[in-house]
Amino acid sequence: FQRFSNVTMADFDDEQIEQFISNWFSNEKDIAQGTAQKCWEVLQKPKNRASKELAHTPLLLTYLCLVYDLSQRFPNHRSILYSKALRILLEEWAAEKPILRDEIEVYEGLSIEQEEILLSEIAYEGMSSDQLFFSKRELSKQIRRFLAGNLNAPKTLDSEAVLKAIEVQQGVLVERMENQYSFSHRTLQEYLAAQYLVDNNEWKPLIQENIIVNRWREVFLLLPGLMSGKSVADSLLTLMKKRADSCINTPRIKALVRWAEGAIDRSEESAKLPA
Repeated sequence: FQRFSNVTMADFDDEQIEQFISNWFSNEKDIAQGTAQKCWEVLQKPKNRASKELAHTPLLLTYLCLVYDLSQRFPNHRSILYSKALRILLEEWAAEKPILRDEIEVYEGLSIEQEEILLSEIAYEGMSSDQLFFSKRELSKQIRRFLAGNLNAPKTLDSEAVLKAIEVQQGVLVERMENQYSFSHRTLQEYLAAQYLVDNNEWKPLIQENIIVNRWREVFLLLPGLMSGKSVADSLLTLMKKRADSCINTPRIKALVRWAEGAIDRSEESAKLPA
């Protein structure tokens, strides 16, 4: 329709998130129980920081409200929450958005599962190089490499067309400035990187190299929830413990601990109670 313009809804700020939650839980029962206020307060807790990040997208905030309405909390297994949120973006949101015919055709040969694998590779490589922003050229090159190396992926797709379709149809990758892209939420990049590590069984080297690197923290927290089988998760935690022990098992740190223990013993002997 020539007389209509396409627009993109901006992310919600905190005030709009709170207003949305208030509007969502507005029936008499919820008002009497203060459900909206409780939901907002739970979302502010540090342990729900990543869920709060998802809430800036109106569609995902809708999902968070649905989840909270069922259980009065957000899932302890964040990997499950992010998995469902990602599927909403890849499937449901894409199905609802009116898009051009040629953008639909891009997807006819690329399944949701293949696209998720592609995005997980992009996310992991970005995390490995401490990279939140990707140039259009970089992404096109990665997509081209994926299509060429994946036996089940169609070889005839144009990499730039795939990138444009992902941006327009789903909003997982967004163009922040001209020819510069990032994941719409850092949480999604962290989740997809963790999924890549599990799918490709590459988490052991990561623990050896990055156990104390802060940017991998959320990925390490997500890994156990993505692993199938208790024994695999146990192996992960055992290896993390072993690596952590090796970090503190140095002469200087041992000497520091011995000094601290001695200082505490002496202070307890000499200190007055008020002091």
